[in-house]
Amino acid sequence: GIPYMFTNKRNDELKKAYELISLYPESLKVITEAFQPYIKKRGEEINQNKEISKDPKKFIPRLINLKKEMDNLVEECFSNNPKFQDTKNKAFSTFMNKDFYAKQLSNYTDFCMKSGFKGKSEDEVEVLINEIIGLFKCLNTKLVFQIEANKKMSDRLIKGSSVSTNHEKKLISKLKQESGVNYVSKMTQMMSDLDKNKKEIDEYKSLSHRGVPNGIKFNVQVVSQSAWEINKKAMEKIELPKFLTYCIDDFENYYYRKHSGQKLMWCLGLSKIDIQYLCFKNKNISTSTLPQYLTLLQLEKYNTLSLSK
Repeated sequence: GIPYMFTNKRNDELKKAYELISLYPESLKVITEAFQPYIKKRGEEINQNKEISKDPKKFIPRLINLKKEMDNLVEECFSNNPKFQDTKNKAFSTFMNKDFYAKQLSNYTDFCMKSGFKGKSEDEVEVLINEIIGLFKCLNTKLVFQIEANKKMSDRLIKGSSVSTNHEKKLISKLKQESGVNYVSKMTQMMSDLDKNKKEIDEYKSLSHRGVPNGIKFNVQVVSQSAWEINKKAMEKIELPKFLTYCIDDFENYYYRKHSGQKLMWCLGLSKIDIQYLCFKNKNISTSTLPQYLTLLQLEKYNTLSLSK
């Protein structure tokens, strides 16, 4: 009857069964042996629903809700008995033992950091991060999560798409508590680079041109190569117009005077340019990637072009 109680959520009966059987602790396995496959089955059912599992914004919240449901079950029906806590944790680890779960948890974390935390209070963000960490504890493939999370955090911070660096730091702190300093070393270095870069750019803007060399508002993000995950294609050389070359040379002259032992590698493929159009009455500004802007410069050479050209 125990599996029936689990399947049909007869919690009152489970609690009474536990109170009776707990008088003979060696017999608790009657319940724990039914509890583990029940959790495993519930988890696998979520994974087998392809419409849900392929979307981390649906998939991970379902797993989080299952985790909360099982946590409450252990608390309400089994008085937080350590044997049941252990059974629950092993059950989640058993069905979450594939790389897929780690990757989807990383994808969901990335979504939260980019937009999922928008409009939420600090307390609400704290709850959501704790829920993410709760599932993280169940992963058998924490290394996969680490690799994916490093890539996504690097991309967010480079592109400035993170809702808040404070949220990023909070996640890092909780991952550090769970898996140690080495686990979050790259993440920690990224946040340190951002803090250093802010001071660096503030000093650059204190020069006589106020960070506007040759009339161009020029912003640079300096990061350490060892910590950040940057596609090598972004580092390929691009032929630049003279006004941009001037800006780069100006920053390099400033930087090498301070850091003579270092070398800058420009990731021009990640650059963005704000373009103001002076042909309109209103102040029209568009943002382009550097390759897009260079394409526009080429098109400016022609009055008309054929589609094939």
